[in-house]
Amino acid sequence: MKLLDRCHMPALFISSKQDTLINPKHTEKIFQKYTGPKKLIYVKGEHNDAREKEILYDIVEYLIKNFSSSKPNKKKIFAEKKEKTQDLY
Repeated sequence: MKLLDRCHMPALFISSKQDTLINPKHTEKIFQKYTGPKKLIYVKGEHNDAREKEILYDIVEYLIKNFSSSKPNKKKIFAEKKEKTQDLY
């Protein structure tokens, strides 16, 4: 917690109000103190539950936006991901 004001890499925080493993208030506290680019996504369910595909798309979009060296076609990526993730559900 002491070094959060020195962090400048993009960070994605994912939390659930139903999480019994990691208290959502702890995630929120870290999120508030983090000084780099950040996003907090709330999900439904316990810590290790499967996530809705819309949440997975939000995660992919954040990663592309913050870690890609080029501007990929998000619609194409999401269409490909949709085909692949349909097998998971």
